[in-house]
Amino acid sequence: MKQQRGSALALVVGAASVLFVLTGVVYTYFQMNARTHLFKMNRVRAEMAAEAGTALALHHLASMESIPQAGAPVVLPLETDSAGWISLPDCGSFRVVIDPMNGLGGLCSNGAVEVRSQGMSGDVIRDIELRAAPAYPQVLLFSQTMVFLVVTLLMEEL
Repeated sequence: MKQQRGSALALVVGAASVLFVLTGVVYTYFQMNARTHLFKMNRVRAEMAAEAGTALALHHLASMESIPQAGAPVVLPLETDSAGWISLPDCGSFRVVIDPMNGLGGLCSNGAVEVRSQGMSGDVIRDIELRAAPAYPQVLLFSQTMVFLVVTLLMEEL
């Protein structure tokens, strides 16, 4: 009988230890799940902030009389903090550079410029780079229109 009385205490201590370990595992699982969700949310917000900066830069380029051809990169004339980040309400921040030089140090072809945008949310930074070229007239359509006008005028004379 004395041996059976001590086994109950051992069973309670063992069950308590298993429950303690199980509680720690569940806590760690939920903590990692929350961190993963926060990272994904910040990644999407940073991507959207970078895209907003790119769209703003393209709008700025469209409103300019001429695209910058050479020289120093152009920074958007907006209110920034000391590091050059433009804040978005509840969404993070971005910074944009419009550069007539390509990533290799030479001028971009066809009068294009490189738009480099960074979006930041929390501790996540996303980069977007694209080339923007001016809207050149389409010579092929112009030629087809001219041929059509010449043919029409010739047909009217006959």
